[in-house]
Amino acid sequence: MSASHAPLSRPPMVDEPHFSADPYPTYAWLREHSPVRRIPLSRGGHGWLLTRYADVVAALSDGRMSKNNRHISQRVSDPYAESRMSTHMLSLDPPDHTRLRRLVASAFTPRRMEQMRVQVVAIARELAGGLPVAAPVDLISHYALPLPFRVICELLGVTGLIEREEFHSCVLKVFAAPAGTPAHGITGHVSRLEEFFTDLIEAKRTRPGDDLLSALIAAHEAGVESLTDDELLSMTVLLLIAGYANTVNLIGNGAHLLLRFPHIADELRADHDLLPQTVEEILRYESPIERVPTLVTREPVTYSGVDIGPGEVIYACVASANRDPERFADPDRFDPHRADIGHHLGFGKGIHYCLGAALARIEGEVALTQLLDSFGHMTQAVPEEELNWRSTFLFRSLAKLPVTLTPSRAPTGAGPGTHSGP
Repeated sequence: MSASHAPLSRPPMVDEPHFSADPYPTYAWLREHSPVRRIPLSRGGHGWLLTRYADVVAALSDGRMSKNNRHISQRVSDPYAESRMSTHMLSLDPPDHTRLRRLVASAFTPRRMEQMRVQVVAIARELAGGLPVAAPVDLISHYALPLPFRVICELLGVTGLIEREEFHSCVLKVFAAPAGTPAHGITGHVSRLEEFFTDLIEAKRTRPGDDLLSALIAAHEAGVESLTDDELLSMTVLLLIAGYANTVNLIGNGAHLLLRFPHIADELRADHDLLPQTVEEILRYESPIERVPTLVTREPVTYSGVDIGPGEVIYACVASANRDPERFADPDRFDPHRADIGHHLGFGKGIHYCLGAALARIEGEVALTQLLDSFGHMTQAVPEEELNWRSTFLFRSLAKLPVTLTPSRAPTGAGPGTHSGP
């Protein structure tokens, strides 16, 4: 059975203009009319998009699916999947995935992540204190981006070794390229990232410290857990990129929602205990990850009555699943008090569930708390229709979020136009 074809009255599909501005009507249509849909892939070939919660959960836990980039690169032209940097946990199956995940899991225990909260608070306070007031400021580049970037650099021990703007630009060009970007359009950026991380590892090998990257290098050189050269490079790539990219989107999307729903912001200012629930609702309502990185079928599978053969590319749409009315009551309502909040898929599902979920939650809570405490009022500085949403097969995030801030109290000891922080 094949997926149904859409009538002319359908909303714009994922590969059409105007989709990224508001993808949710499209996802609602797909869930009802074409929940398993054949779609063109940005770098050639076709794949299948799953939009129902039940199908997405099933696919993420299905042992007949592979995350191995060797299988993916046979189906589509992807310079990153073909590079040395792609042999990390998110692109491997057991037993290699199990071995690599075990190697870094000890660094991401909830206890250790809670211990990092003090550092996260200090960074958030410093960044919030430097935001200008009364004049518009881009909350993404001045707050949502540098906060998680600095946190993951602290964890890896690479503070001062990374040029943030160049790195972020390179990451966007590789992992958030607009739909239709040809493979040769990102090849040079993939090479630059590989060069960047090779230099980073060499710098830490020369000056090791008490940090996660030094520990990975030591494990590699001692032969512990059989960490290969390519796995060391890939693990560094994964930890640095995944350790900040998702959280940038969580903070940016969350701040945007508080601007859209100021009564929620007022409630949070009065009751900080609601912050953890609010972060969970942000992860559900405006998922930082729009679609889980590529899956490939190893055997025939069937979802919502559609048969898919082996060797097919699957995209599990988290953003759609998190708005599925079959799983969430009134799913298009932003409600931190909802009873079904804990079932979202914002961090994935199954063996590839995000290892850094605890740290991302802490950063989201701290970042939003600091904004609410530092600024008594936040106003979006441009109309909603002028916001530029990046929508790729991986992320949905704001390129910029211009806001005007009013401090919660008169600045003390700060220069003109700045807020001194709490």
